[in-house]
Amino acid sequence: MSDLQELRPSRFSIFNDRDSVVEGSLQLRYSNGSTINQWKFSVNTGETNEFTANLPVIRNFFIIVDVDRPEETTHETTELTESNDYQIEIKPNDIRVLVLT
Repeated sequence: MSDLQELRPSRFSIFNDRDSVVEGSLQLRYSNGSTINQWKFSVNTGETNEFTANLPVIRNFFIIVDVDRPEETTHETTELTESNDYQIEIKPNDIRVLVLT
């Protein structure tokens, strides 16, 4: 049996629908609270930043989006199941995480 954990590529798209640059971090957590991975981001108004990460195959986890600028906001999803494509929309008064297939 291999000690290596199976990895899969996952794409994350962060869209900024606010009227100023948004800076923050995106964190993936296991349901027990430990961090899987974390990334910092900066997205200009009306733009989308995309990145792909090779992640362990995870059955249940959470995505936490922390916006530091222009004002502090945190959004934590309900428990999610694995996907290869996630879209994060940072709206003027809300943050939405969509799980695409």
